[in-house]
Amino acid sequence: EQFLKSIYRYIQLGVYIRGYQNKETKNFVREIAEVTEFYVTEDNEARYNTIYKKTTTGEITKRNPSKNLIAYLEGQGVDVPKIDATEDSDGIPAPKTEKEVEVLTL
Repeated sequence: EQFLKSIYRYIQLGVYIRGYQNKETKNFVREIAEVTEFYVTEDNEARYNTIYKKTTTGEITKRNPSKNLIAYLEGQGVDVPKIDATEDSDGIPAPKTEKEVEVLTL
C-alpha cells in the first residue's frame, strides 16, 4: 500500500495507446484507448480516475478530472475546462454515449 502511494505521488497520468490494422484501408492505426489519472487523497489513500476510455467497439466514456489534477495543471499554467462527462467521478452513467472522439484542447 505504501509503495502504491509513493508511485501515485509521482505519476500524474497514464495513457494507453492501442494499435491495430484497419480492415478496410489495411493501414496501421494508433488511437488513445484510455487516459487514467493517479493521485493520493487528503486522507492519504491511493486513488485512480479513468478520465477517458474508448472500447474496441467505439463506445467512449469520459469523466471529469479530479481536483488534484486540475490544481496541478493550473499550477503549470493550463486552463482545464469542464468536459461533458458520460460518467461522474463515482462511475454512475450519464445519459449520453458517443461514437466519435472529441479532442480536448488545453
